Amino acid sequence: GIKDIRELETVAPGLVSSQSQTSTTSSFSIRGIGTSSQNFGLESSVGLYVDGVYRARQSAVINNLVDIEAVEVLRGPQGTLFGKNTPSGAITMRTVAPAHVSDAFVEVTGGDFGLLNFSAAGNLSLVPDVLAMRATVFTGQRDGFVTDINLGSDAVNDRDRAGGRLQLAWTPSDVLDIRV
Repeated sequence: GIKDIRELETVAPGLVSSQSQTSTTSSFSIRGIGTSSQNFGLESSVGLYVDGVYRARQSAVINNLVDIEAVEVLRGPQGTLFGKNTPSGAITMRTVAPAHVSDAFVEVTGGDFGLLNFSAAGNLSLVPDVLAMRATVFTGQRDGFVTDINLGSDAVNDRDRAGGRLQLAWTPSDVLDIRV
């Protein structure tokens, strides 16, 4: 039921997601150990991985969790398994892989502060049992809840997000599986 990466800290003890001035200064810490996001030259002490690919900037994962198969919070030094940038631990996310089975979903959510989220995903078998594609799209917006008296608007803490993912899975044989 978690729809946002920031909500992950409610179910993962010891994980803290913080944001300073903007979403580009977001950071994660595990068991109280993290790296300040104020200096872009510093490397993170919590490694973030999406489908096995390292994300160097922690703000790159601050997004809606759409079409995610699993999220793992791995505590402690993870240098043996993941290399550098994981002295505090690692957060790994696996997206739903393309398949030859037809499945799709569309989700629309509304709420207070003008919240409106839309997400959709689906599989398409291009060549049966050989080539499959999965497309995922989402958009979300919410009005801010802090009023700027000079501008007269709720522009502070607005949330406007949009994104998409296109994946191809090529399985020409039982021993070869390529996912792009």
